[in-house]
Amino acid sequence: MVIAIAKSLWNTFLLNFQMPIEARKYLLKTIEAIGRERDVFHIYNNIQDQYLHLDFFENGMESNETIAKTDGHGRWFKWLKKGEDFK
Repeated sequence: MVIAIAKSLWNTFLLNFQMPIEARKYLLKTIEAIGRERDVFHIYNNIQDQYLHLDFFENGMESNETIAKTDGHGRWFKWLKKGEDFK
């Protein structure tokens, strides 16, 4: 029996703002390339805004969700309900 386990990637405020924009773009393209080959979940904030995002690839298909409002330094977050206006 073979059991496949999806990989989860987390990155944080520090990682996102310490990386130049081109490095952030490269990171996202790399995760996308991995997602074409296997299931992967990427949870992050502060790449493009202060919200907590979940981008995931299952069976090669990409999905993107905004899942919480956050304080950029992680002091608090508020889960969003599906379809809730977060702006």
